Amino acid sequence: MTKSWTFRSAGQVVFGSGGITELGQLTQSHGCKKALVLTDEALVETGIVQAAKDSLVGVGVEVEVFAGGEPEPSIQVAEAATEVARSFQPDAVVGIGGGSNMDLAKCVAALYAHGGS
Repeated sequence: MTKSWTFRSAGQVVFGSGGITELGQLTQSHGCKKALVLTDEALVETGIVQAAKDSLVGVGVEVEVFAGGEPEPSIQVAEAATEVARSFQPDAVVGIGGGSNMDLAKCVAALYAHGGS
């Protein structure tokens, strides 16, 4: 049985058992040197965010983590995460978690790249 799957559309979503270990290599393959990871505290506590950081750092990608994700992310959370992005200046935004964290990552990437509020 396959342990991880890859879904490609406008971007790429990798999911499944062990998929997080591919993060560093995937990010590096796009030429990224700095990644902002958007997630939530529950996933930090599980150790999955540390595994992501280890994978990224292992290939030389500098990492900043915003763990303020919440269900149905509020405008305030999106703005706070965007401020982290503007300060850190990543060339990759990585969402770890479910749909709400993915939504937050998309909002932050758009606001960081195009400005606005």
